[in-house]
Amino acid sequence: LDMVIDHLPNPSKAQAYRIPKIWHGDTESEDGQSLVQCNPSGPLYFVITKIVVDPQAGEISAGRLFSGTMKKGETVYLNGMKAESKVQQVFIYNGAKRDIVDNVPSGNIIGIAGVKAYAGETITYTPSEPFEQIKHIFDPVITKAIKATKPADLPKLIEVLRQVGKEDPTIIIEINEETGEHLLHGMGELHLEVIENRIKTEKGVDVSTSPPIVVYRETVTRLSQEAEGKSPNKHNKF
Repeated sequence: LDMVIDHLPNPSKAQAYRIPKIWHGDTESEDGQSLVQCNPSGPLYFVITKIVVDPQAGEISAGRLFSGTMKKGETVYLNGMKAESKVQQVFIYNGAKRDIVDNVPSGNIIGIAGVKAYAGETITYTPSEPFEQIKHIFDPVITKAIKATKPADLPKLIEVLRQVGKEDPTIIIEINEETGEHLLHGMGELHLEVIENRIKTEKGVDVSTSPPIVVYRETVTRLSQEAEGKSPNKHNKF
């Protein structure tokens, strides 16, 4: 923590050079200057980077507040979803603990409850230029079928899988149309084991999974022979 304090720039300094790279609006405008200066009195700009589902508070949208002050009870605009929503609670993070507050100024990493959104969403007061989308580029390499141990828990499992997919964008969940199985696609066997353990311990659903299925990929291993062909009109060679 001391190294972070001593060597990493504070938000008011960092945003001066970060904002032009992650926000493609006019930095000379009122909104742009507020973002560059990390102005707590300026227009609201909050970017969601993670969704956490809490048993008591529901969905908590965590992220960085780049401009303005986030206040409890305010109506905000979700630029990606093109919809308005009301902030029911505001949290400031103190390590792993969340403290409920009435308002938080820009430059902080915060959480808000009451807003149904996704990671990458830009929250403002009015329709505005959103921040650059968070892109997760990956190909799942392991697949497991998952089912509830008790058939009565199936509706609960479906809801839990929806929550897990929202919390972790690197997980892909689908239903096999032929077998009706719920399939989990992840980055590795350990990744899926962690998800399975979370479903059992945090979500309270007893599940069982199939043996992992590895997704194989084909690639070129050596150069092939060269061949010459002609187009049907005999005018082109390739």
